[in-house]
Amino acid sequence: MQKILRELDDGAKESCWAWYIFPTEKAGMCDFDETRITAENAKDLCDPEINASAGHWQQCLQEICRLLEERNAIPPDSHVLPRIDHGRVHWFIKFWQSYEHSPRWMQEAPDA
Repeated sequence: MQKILRELDDGAKESCWAWYIFPTEKAGMCDFDETRITAENAKDLCDPEINASAGHWQQCLQEICRLLEERNAIPPDSHVLPRIDHGRVHWFIKFWQSYEHSPRWMQEAPDA
């Protein structure tokens, strides 16, 4: 996740990592780990006591929101995230908006 944060320091996503930051119920086509979110694993993903990367994941999401806000952009915005990732972001947001255990910090993120 530190590599992703360093990439975002340049203001935009350039490499392939959307499925790690925006997991949906469908694994990414190029993701050999077949990363996906489910109602069963979502709570663990957000829990720093269970998932050592939870804090870094939150930082990445908040940095993307900051970059969008800095540009005064509302997703989808192709300057921060490439168009190919927009559908994944849409479904990610839909999942977390409807998930009853969504963390407070995520509920404070801008709507799409």
